[in-house]
Amino acid sequence: MEPIQTSQNNRAVVLAGGGARGAYQIGVWRALREMEIPFSIVTGTSVGALNGAFMVQGDYEFAKSMWESINAGQVLDIPGFDESWQETPANSLHFFLSNILRQGGADPRPLEELLRQKLDEQKVLASPVRFAFLTVEYPGFAPCILDKEEIPPGSLVDYLMASASCFPAMKMRCIGDKRYIDGGYYDNMPVDLAIEMGAREIIAVDLDGVGVRRMGERPDGIPIHYIRSYWNLGNILGFEAKTARQNITLGYLDACKTLGDCQGQAYTFAPGELTKLEALGLGSLSKRLSPLLPEDSPRENHSLLLGAARQAILRCLANKRRRSPLSISPLAMAAELCAQTLGVSPLRRYTAAGFRHALFARWQRLQRREEPPASEQSISLWLSQAAQSLSEASKTAYCLRRMQEHLAGTLELSLLPVLAAAMPTEFISAFYLLSVLEELPGQV
Repeated sequence: MEPIQTSQNNRAVVLAGGGARGAYQIGVWRALREMEIPFSIVTGTSVGALNGAFMVQGDYEFAKSMWESINAGQVLDIPGFDESWQETPANSLHFFLSNILRQGGADPRPLEELLRQKLDEQKVLASPVRFAFLTVEYPGFAPCILDKEEIPPGSLVDYLMASASCFPAMKMRCIGDKRYIDGGYYDNMPVDLAIEMGAREIIAVDLDGVGVRRMGERPDGIPIHYIRSYWNLGNILGFEAKTARQNITLGYLDACKTLGDCQGQAYTFAPGELTKLEALGLGSLSKRLSPLLPEDSPRENHSLLLGAARQAILRCLANKRRRSPLSISPLAMAAELCAQTLGVSPLRRYTAAGFRHALFARWQRLQRREEPPASEQSISLWLSQAAQSLSEASKTAYCLRRMQEHLAGTLELSLLPVLAAAMPTEFISAFYLLSVLEELPGQV
């Protein structure tokens, strides 16, 4: 990825739609402020348009405090509202299907009142930062591009609400004799709009929201820095303060990796620390269990099974790679998968030593809390019965014990590829965890 050019004055920030996930964009904004990365253009859709308006106004502190204390009642007027409905996606979907859709969508009046109180249209207009966003006319689905300079005076909030009218979950917006719905019906992340406005470098913040993604012809030589979370940012209708605060942190850390010197994909490492982690390698395991690794290795009698195991491992790593625009080595992916499986928090910045210590500490806590699966069962019986009801951490523990048995000479190597092919994520996690435990006397 090309480095960010902090002196460039035709840089655009593009903010995608994604409902309650919009808190993530506030974390990116924090990073831009700390790294003193200027921008002269902002485009957005839906919640991205709302966040973009506050970015242009320059009111970071309010935007941050609003998201950190948000709840559904501050955004939507929902008759019979009970916050427990947002605890699971299934419950929220059922609630909206049974109560809201019949009413033509939830009423976003609380959000509108908040915007009218805190958004200063004159400050937005006076800002040197250019600002444009999208909504869609209904029922023709014609896009409506709104530049701040061309919006009728006093109508900024009206059109922002139109951009964020996530119909049919929310009521469509009526302005004059026209009806509008969410801009995501045309382009949920308006990169092309930013280019049309003269952007020559783009920071695009994706929320993995529902909507159309347009990819028009783009001139060569325009770097686009995509920032997207590896982690699930939650329900797009789940406006809840705890989740919002976590997403702010994730946005900040991802921006530090994409635009700054931090490293990692799912996890964040201080500058140079991921390189140190990779240098630690897998110790002696890289030779002792080498036939299972996805690199070229000698073919043996059980080559078909080994091949299936390697392919499963490669697919697992490829799936992880696709979840984020950030790129790391296979060894680093194994370390991150191990942390993810054990439940290590992604909400902080790690050193190499601190990360491996976190893995070990988490492993110790899990060992005390969970009853390990019996290793006396045959692998095939365990996979067909016990494994179905176990957590990822317990499956990782089982794989690790089987590896230890092989290293002790009590289990044939030919049995391990069965585990690798059936549960590659847990197998990779166990492989890496074993390399960590081997460093600690008395742990293997």
